[in-house]
Amino acid sequence: MIKKWLIIGCVSAFSALTTIATVQAEIAINTAEESALQSIKGIGPTRAKLIISERNQNGPYRNAEDLAERIRGLSQKSVARLEAQGLIFGNVPNIPPLPKNASKTSRPQNKR
Repeated sequence: MIKKWLIIGCVSAFSALTTIATVQAEIAINTAEESALQSIKGIGPTRAKLIISERNQNGPYRNAEDLAERIRGLSQKSVARLEAQGLIFGNVPNIPPLPKNASKTSRPQNKR
């Protein structure tokens, strides 16, 4: 009987630890501070500062594509990996939609 309870306890503990390990905090790119951005694997101090600087100069990021276009060295694939680790865009209020005829070159670009 004790052996049975020990096995059940170990299985329960393992399940709880696995669940806790897979829960990731979501980091909202348009409100996060530098330290929060750095908590995501793939964003170091330099990239975090660049993300915040670009956000302060040209407004919030609309979506993953916008982030990839505005931050040098970030591809769509890189941004997808960051999203998988908890980076979110969420609703971006008070930003008018881009005109349908706007080209990518009409967006503010980060000087490279």
